[in-house]
Amino acid sequence: MNTRTLSRFRLFGKAGRLVMTVLSIVAALITVFCGLAAAYVARLPEAAPAEYNAKKLVAVFVLAELFAASAAGALWMLRGLFAVLTRCDSPFCGDVVARLRSFGFSLLPVAVFASASDTLTGRFLSAGKGGVSIQWGILLAFVVTMALVAVFRYGVQLQKESDETL
Repeated sequence: MNTRTLSRFRLFGKAGRLVMTVLSIVAALITVFCGLAAAYVARLPEAAPAEYNAKKLVAVFVLAELFAASAAGALWMLRGLFAVLTRCDSPFCGDVVARLRSFGFSLLPVAVFASASDTLTGRFLSAGKGGVSIQWGILLAFVVTMALVAVFRYGVQLQKESDETL
């Protein structure tokens, strides 16, 4: 890889690492906020069932907290991928594949908690009449990431063969 392309590649890694750090911090703050909101709502006195159901609202906040925490974890793994990009001489190195694979699997809890949180929020806001929500976009991102893992794994193998030939 020529030096100009390699410097752009590393700049992309540095910028991505910075953006993912900021987004991870924001997701961590949202996690803390949802935890505090759940604790506050849990301490509220019971009201008439027609006004609100505190237990259901606490469950909504807890699931939102789990979603935000899993999103923060996934963003932190993506940050690690960008950090590896700043060190590698090629996008086709084993560390990139390992980090990309870890990030892909970190999307599964995000999808589960996002779906559960969305479903429970819909039911809370519509007085128990909401349907089941599935976050297809996150699941599609998982599938695409796993496909990229296969492509990059093959690229690592080709890079190794090319290096051995020289």
